[in-house]
Amino acid sequence: MEKTKLFGVALHFLMPLMAATVMCSLTATPTHADGLIVSLAPLSDVAAGSTGNSFDVLLTNTSGSAVSIEAFFFEVLSSSSDVTFTDATTASGAPYIFGADSLFGPDIIGLGSTATDLNASDLDLLGSTALEAGATVGLGHVLFNVSPTAPTEDVSFNLAGFPGTSLADDLGNDIPIQSLIGGQLGINGAATTVPEPSSLALLATGLGFFACLGFRRTVRQAALE
Repeated sequence: MEKTKLFGVALHFLMPLMAATVMCSLTATPTHADGLIVSLAPLSDVAAGSTGNSFDVLLTNTSGSAVSIEAFFFEVLSSSSDVTFTDATTASGAPYIFGADSLFGPDIIGLGSTATDLNASDLDLLGSTALEAGATVGLGHVLFNVSPTAPTEDVSFNLAGFPGTSLADDLGNDIPIQSLIGGQLGINGAATTVPEPSSLALLATGLGFFACLGFRRTVRQAALE
């Protein structure tokens, strides 16, 4: 059991290197798969200072045949520094692609992730998973917080291209992705209020007004005399 765990951790460190190897290999043959789409689930507006916000990364097979997938990578970039990515897990709303056979889950966030650039990856522990035609599965559940000083603004989340977002079969061959679809949400910034004048300030203003009236009366009476 311990050996299996250590093996999984070691693989997790090697995942970015595996992606680079696939990208640079001249002999790797892409697996034929038309109609694979990686997208973000619809995003809801959030408030400045909110924590534990989330969205899902989804994979949809719009082709006419099943596709066998052994591993995946995805990378999400935020357009605003007011958003801080905190984690990526297997707890997606849609059924997770590898189910209970996730090698790295439940936390699949990768090394090198930053506040605005999150990467994640996973492998099927028992072998490749067949994604049937027309099926949609979850690749990950991304969590983020919003700065309490964030203004009202629109934030874009974009999926990075290959190899940041990519799929592989059981031989390590790249499985082409037809399209990457990001998303956008709005941040409701903290309301800015104009402070009301204090009672002391109002009293001082009133006293000044009456003093001015008294001075004018004195000057007028002196002129009449």
